[in-house]
Amino acid sequence: MEECPYCGEPIRGPLEKLAHMVFCPFAFPWTCFVCGKRFRSEKELMEHIRAHHPEVAEAIRKLAHAAREAEEVVGEKIVRLFGR
Repeated sequence: MEECPYCGEPIRGPLEKLAHMVFCPFAFPWTCFVCGKRFRSEKELMEHIRAHHPEVAEAIRKLAHAAREAEEVVGEKIVRLFGR
């Protein structure tokens, strides 16, 4: 007997495996916080957000940029305080 690689549930054959993989919640760990659609990878989720929720994608991009800038400023202050 085979086990689901995501949740460990026993699977008795190829048809049951196919049916299980469609609904296994652990096979789709990435969920869109806008519409609830689930994805197997972070890359697929981000592609979905860019294609279907462009305003959210732009907000994420701006936040990531601001976070990188803040990290640089904090890093520079730490270097000034403690040296390299």
